[in-house]
Amino acid sequence: MRGALVWVVAATICTIPVVSSAEVVTYQYDVHGRLTQSFKEGGPADGTLTTITNDPTDNRSNYAVQVVTHILHTGDKLYSSDNGFYLTLKGNGNLAVVTASSGAELWTSGSTTLATDRASFQWDGNLVLISAANVALWSTGTYNHPASQLIMQMDGNLVIKDPSGTLLWQTNTGGHLGGTLHIGDKIYSSDNRFYLTLKANGNLSVVTASTSSELWTSGSTTLATDRAIFQSDGNFVLYSATNAALWHTGTYNHPGSQLTMQSDGNLVIKDSTGTLLWQTNTGGN
Repeated sequence: MRGALVWVVAATICTIPVVSSAEVVTYQYDVHGRLTQSFKEGGPADGTLTTITNDPTDNRSNYAVQVVTHILHTGDKLYSSDNGFYLTLKGNGNLAVVTASSGAELWTSGSTTLATDRASFQWDGNLVLISAANVALWSTGTYNHPASQLIMQMDGNLVIKDPSGTLLWQTNTGGHLGGTLHIGDKIYSSDNRFYLTLKANGNLSVVTASTSSELWTSGSTTLATDRAIFQSDGNFVLYSATNAALWHTGTYNHPGSQLTMQSDGNLVIKDSTGTLLWQTNTGGN
């Protein structure tokens, strides 16, 4: 699977309010007490990360300043690398994971009753909803994990992982395809036991991950397949490099539908009401 967009957080030693009440500066020091990073949240320099490195003789070897976006305000969006899904903060106070093509919500934080002003992925690894008065209203509970990553994955799952890659938190919305599947790409079920892939021979295939055994194929090996696209009209289509449609599920005219690799091994397309439109009939595994 191609890379996913991430936010990276670094270790925190102390958080100190500065002159402007709207600005907070977070400092990081090494074991020798030397300043290595500072981060400004709020105020005119919101999102500014300063990184300082020293050589073995204690001389400063690098000083870098960059703007790092780590706060979601109402209407802001954090996309997966293929732009198929995004995380957004809605006007009703909910964080939501959304399929970009259809606008269908896969997950919400259930925080519509809270006076949310912004969402912040903090340096300690916690994703927090915050009020205008800087009161924490909701969080993922993943604090004390500096250098973690918040990732909007290409399969529709929003995850927080620590530096070793260990999963700390997720929305459990994996197994979806929001856009294009290229040859070799894989969309896993939420429990990682099954995946959908586009093989080099042109076949779409549902595979058991542990054994690599195929449960279903599209039977399209004779076609010059370049990519598979789950379209905004609900149709799943194989295309050639010249944009000719080669194979499809026949589920067009159903905007708002979802393609899901289920944890029972069944690949399904359901409309916006949850009605089954198409399946590989490979469930029960």
